[in-house]
Amino acid sequence: MEDSTRTTGSFDSSFSENDDRTTNKTAAIAHVAVDKVSNAAVGALRRAMPAIERTARSAHYAIDETAPATQRLKERGDKAVVHTRLYVAANPLKALGIAAVVGLVIGHIL
Repeated sequence: MEDSTRTTGSFDSSFSENDDRTTNKTAAIAHVAVDKVSNAAVGALRRAMPAIERTARSAHYAIDETAPATQRLKERGDKAVVHTRLYVAANPLKALGIAAVVGLVIGHIL
């Protein structure tokens, strides 16, 4: 029985060495694949960054340029609301007549 144990032991260690080599080879291939994907992603990001930065600058510029006009429109709207309230308070029947006519015209259009 000792002879078969030696043979089995030798076979087990040889099998284990093959497993280790296969595992190491597979791990190395996986590492290479991960590195390639990582490098590709970094490269794509580097190529995309200038476009992203240009888009961000353009968006900030648009916001900065339109902010004063937006503020002026808001102020005009606020003034129109104040003037309309004053007009309706001063001329309630006339305002009611105007609202009725506008409602009829819109009703016919739709």
